[in-house]
Amino acid sequence: MATPTSAFVTWSQAGVPDKRVCVLPFTDRTNTEGLAAQVRESFSGHLSIKRFADVELHEIDARLDTPAGGWRNHSPQQLGQTVGCDALIYGEVTRASRLYLGVYTQLTLEGAIRAVDAHSGRVLVEESYTTKFRAGGVPLSPLAVVPSAVLNLRDMTDTQMVRVIDDLGRHLAEKVPDLPAAPAIAQLPPPLPPPTT
Repeated sequence: MATPTSAFVTWSQAGVPDKRVCVLPFTDRTNTEGLAAQVRESFSGHLSIKRFADVELHEIDARLDTPAGGWRNHSPQQLGQTVGCDALIYGEVTRASRLYLGVYTQLTLEGAIRAVDAHSGRVLVEESYTTKFRAGGVPLSPLAVVPSAVLNLRDMTDTQMVRVIDDLGRHLAEKVPDLPAAPAIAQLPPPLPPPTT
């Protein structure tokens, strides 16, 4: 469970209790086609289980088409008004690599997020995470080298990439603190029955 910063605590206790958080399109430093969108979808899906008011990604994207000059050139305050959110989450994929050494394979994916108060522009959360998927085995005989290499190639399929993307999205979402639980409404005892005469 993420420990909230003092800025996050102040933000969570001010204004409306149902905070709307918008996950903006992620940037991709790795230039891997479609990767940033997949990590964003995974992150947003895992974030949706928290107490924030849910805002669909397609709604955010539709509203981001309106700012002149591109949304990335606008301040958090301007974007907050455009998309109607209390906080904005900027994200990026900073590293993606595949290592294949015949009997050993490794996928590495790294990302970062920054949550910003859409009213003040103050940073609420800034975190990063690196996830790795490893597969491989030490062949016990020279004849086992080829089957191990074939198995490792099979392990580096798109299915494994989806698994790594989901792992990154989940861990990044875990780094965003949740809103405090709403106070329980005190239950009044049921009224007494009317007196019998």
